Amino acid sequence: MGVKAIGMEPMFTADEILSATGGRLMRGDPSQVVSGISIDSRTISAGDLFIAIKGERFDGHQFIYEALGRGACGVLVNVSSHRIPKTAGEETLLRDKILIGVTDTLAALQGLARSHRRRWALPVVAVTGSNGKTTTKEMAAGILAERYVTLKNEGNVNNQIGVPLTLLRLTPSHQAAVLEMGISRPGELRRLCEIALPQVGLITNIGPAHLETLGSLDAVAAAKAELLEALSPSEGVAILNRDDSFFPTLRSRAPGRVVTFGLNPEADILIEDLHENGSQVVITLSGRPSVFGIARSREKNPRASGRGEAADQQPTQPDRARIQIHLPAIGRHNALNAAAAAAVGWVLGCGLEDVRRGLESFRPVAMRSELIPWEGRTILNDAYNANPASVLAALEALSRFPARGRRIAVLGDMLELGEGAVEAHRRIGRAVVSSGVGFLIAMGGRAAEIAEGARASGMSRDHVAVCREPSDAARILSRTAENGDVILIKGSRGMRMERILDHLSIKR
Repeated sequence: MGVKAIGMEPMFTADEILSATGGRLMRGDPSQVVSGISIDSRTISAGDLFIAIKGERFDGHQFIYEALGRGACGVLVNVSSHRIPKTAGEETLLRDKILIGVTDTLAALQGLARSHRRRWALPVVAVTGSNGKTTTKEMAAGILAERYVTLKNEGNVNNQIGVPLTLLRLTPSHQAAVLEMGISRPGELRRLCEIALPQVGLITNIGPAHLETLGSLDAVAAAKAELLEALSPSEGVAILNRDDSFFPTLRSRAPGRVVTFGLNPEADILIEDLHENGSQVVITLSGRPSVFGIARSREKNPRASGRGEAADQQPTQPDRARIQIHLPAIGRHNALNAAAAAAVGWVLGCGLEDVRRGLESFRPVAMRSELIPWEGRTILNDAYNANPASVLAALEALSRFPARGRRIAVLGDMLELGEGAVEAHRRIGRAVVSSGVGFLIAMGGRAAEIAEGARASGMSRDHVAVCREPSDAARILSRTAENGDVILIKGSRGMRMERILDHLSIKR
């Protein structure tokens, strides 16, 4: 994984890297230029600086000589992990290259990203929350791209490594950035904000995710609120879910302007109407004129003016501005994601038509509410991840999706729930029944709890199957699913539920 400078311009000099990281130049010329940053020796390019990141399952220090052999202009290492050259060949590879030593290579990568981000006067939007981060990020970036050259995370590289690497992709052409930020422990979001310096902070919702490391919903809310505390009291804008039970808590942690979204009539960006129509949701959004352009207008030194002026599309009347959107996604939860994304666009100066075009051109991210046809059946592939709130949302979407046959739920374990895991899985089993699901396939180590919850709520034993592996779930589906059935597949990332599709020979 690497980041390159545009054209022939250097990205950093060795001296600039030393200043940004607090490192020590152990070899080489301080005026040496670096054209790119890489943490993956397999994809290194000539002129890149290789940063040896050490993780739980890998150590980049094992590959520094491989990186040099592939053309790296130097390496940045942890001084306590660096191995001196053992052979004449390794010594030759280091000759005339820069070698920078630091105490923590991850912190050094983050320091470089912070330094690079500070070069650009552009609005950065940080998106976090228990559910819907990636989808909301994609929607928001799509809206902003209608007016601005917009940087975003690729996929969901949203952690302590992925966010810095994304920021290092900033170039003079960018006019806005949307960064998804994922965490599992207190303090992580605060650190990401120190690096990215967001002007707009969006929290999609608070739910039971990462309870194994965070401990409680209150702790989840406190960890997400680190984003709000990082915003400037004078120029920062917090975008919050008005429907969320933690809204009052989050509102109290925001130091400056707050913009809300949701179904609550008091929301600034309000979902006034919502109805599901097969593979899309038709929503009417209305926005208070006071939210339009409030963040963009404060940008002191934008690098470019964008396409046209936002003012020509903004409401002049004191009433709300309204727009109907045919969103190519399913479920009420995605309508809320769209409202959150619209809030991002509107506070950054996008117009009504920018929002409409951006949202209507959205396509679900792979394994997130993705519709896949399968020999007369329809699969709702929501296999990327799961926690109790997201599974409930997916079951609701399944219950509303038009089906000529039965609704089938294939549910895997929800991981990282801590002490409440057993009851959480049984609660999902009960929800399967209340959602009108006709057949349940529970897969994994907690499958028995899901099945027990479903049977206790009245589901016939003949309509419940328990298995351990994706191949078993695929076999059950093959003999059970019929023409016209709609099938939900969902589980935590560690369950890799998408393998069920591979066993069914379904192309993704």
